[in-house]
Amino acid sequence: MLHLQDAHSRDTSIEGRSAYDISEEIGGFSAELLQIELGHWAKQDARKLAQAVGLEKYYRLVFSPTSADVHGTWGSLKDSNLCVCAEPLHRFHRLPTYAEPPLYVATLEAAQSILKHIHSRAISTLKYPPELALRPLIPADSGEDSKR
Repeated sequence: MLHLQDAHSRDTSIEGRSAYDISEEIGGFSAELLQIELGHWAKQDARKLAQAVGLEKYYRLVFSPTSADVHGTWGSLKDSNLCVCAEPLHRFHRLPTYAEPPLYVATLEAAQSILKHIHSRAISTLKYPPELALRPLIPADSGEDSKR
């Protein structure tokens, strides 16, 4: 909305909506009157927050390396979602690729382990409500595996 308003005031979005239409859709406000926090919502960067609760290891191993992917930066899109055109006269431009990345079981197990550790730390350090604790969808002793 702001990009349309500032750079292309007479144009519309891909969907054919003007900046005004988009503004009306999300509440009809004047963006100039809103305080927009472009920094850190907690007034500390994510690394310091991770250090404060003893999760700096996960910040370094997971959050920092994948931040570009989560935020959809051009470098991440280029590496993950685009492939080089095979036509030599096209000078190696990039094209969208629709290939699914491989799924590794070890990656899922590592992600589950990290999630469990971070969740337990949230309960113990940040006083996350324990009644919202993670529970398995199927109890281990229910015998569901034998039915499959």
